Amino acid sequence: MNIYEDLNEIEELKDKASLQKDEILDHYFTDPKKAKKLLLELQDIEKELDELEGEFKKLQNEIY
Repeated sequence: MNIYEDLNEIEELKDKASLQKDEILDHYFTDPKKAKKLLLELQDIEKELDELEGEFKKLQNEIY
């Protein structure tokens, strides 16, 4: 298990989530209810990624 690779992967996932948010917002006016639902789900995912990143950083500090 390489902490740095895991942290890098989390950053990549956060970037992808940001791109997804942009795509959802592009379609917001065509289906606002669906877009809102997707944005809320994406917000939950981003929150989980932030928590996961925090846990990995704690592990990193304990190990190194």
